[in-house]
Amino acid sequence: MSVYIGGTYDILHVGHLNMFRWAKSHFGGPLTIGLNTDEFNERYKKRRPIIPFEERADILKELRCVDFVIPNYGDEDSKPAILESGAKVIVCGPDWSRERQMAQMQFNDAWLKEHGIEFYIYPYPDWVHGSDIKKRIREQ
Repeated sequence: MSVYIGGTYDILHVGHLNMFRWAKSHFGGPLTIGLNTDEFNERYKKRRPIIPFEERADILKELRCVDFVIPNYGDEDSKPAILESGAKVIVCGPDWSRERQMAQMQFNDAWLKEHGIEFYIYPYPDWVHGSDIKKRIREQ
């Protein structure tokens, strides 16, 4: 089944990589990353990404487990990118609850059911937060 994972991936870390690998191996289909734009990140997180969109996209495209990278031009409304990807599965990181993830991406269970899409939270506790990495950098 084709899989969609959305995010900014400003500082790509092992938690992201493990989630991508898990999604690809667990569901077996192509993996599409819906990549948030610099403008969305600046508005939503109040800062521009450290790594610009095109560079983040290039890095993600080079990962063996990633098949496609598409821009998430819908910003908070991830539905257009999800539909464009043709995904039947959405995977999100474990740093937010299912309810918070779905609210942030602006869909609900009825929308998922209408489009035949399943929603999963990456189930492993090896998550790393980009903010933790940035803190380590500042402390050096």
